[in-house]
Amino acid sequence: MRGVGTTTRGLEEVAISEITEIVGKNARKAHPGLVTFDCTELDLFMLNFLARSLHRIIMLLIEESFSDAEDIYRKVKEVDFSGYIDENQSFAVRAKRCGTHDFTSMDVASWVGQAVIDSFMEATGKRLTVNLDEPDVIVRVEVRDE
Repeated sequence: MRGVGTTTRGLEEVAISEITEIVGKNARKAHPGLVTFDCTELDLFMLNFLARSLHRIIMLLIEESFSDAEDIYRKVKEVDFSGYIDENQSFAVRAKRCGTHDFTSMDVASWVGQAVIDSFMEATGKRLTVNLDEPDVIVRVEVRDE
């Protein structure tokens, strides 16, 4: 499993040291303000409770290149979200787009949200509830122009 930690730009090395100190795993700077690391689910919990230089600790489900909107949808739909979201929980997608694209972050959130719903429905036969204001689970997606 891979983890992602967000931190203040310029403090990536501090965050990397803290990850190593708390869970004994090596981390690397992925982008300004973003570090990645191999981890277990327990490591994510430990970092969430003990890390002081990390703002968010995120379980990385997909790290892929894509060609178009349909490709984003297809790759997200391949994830079985029934292992991460309970049928009684609501969810929302928070999308961030960095770089130049012919689509918006709102477009990405819509595609990913539909893929999550379709994946969950395929796995369980039930439709997830979307709650954009106070979701139980937040699915974060970041699209980078690289």
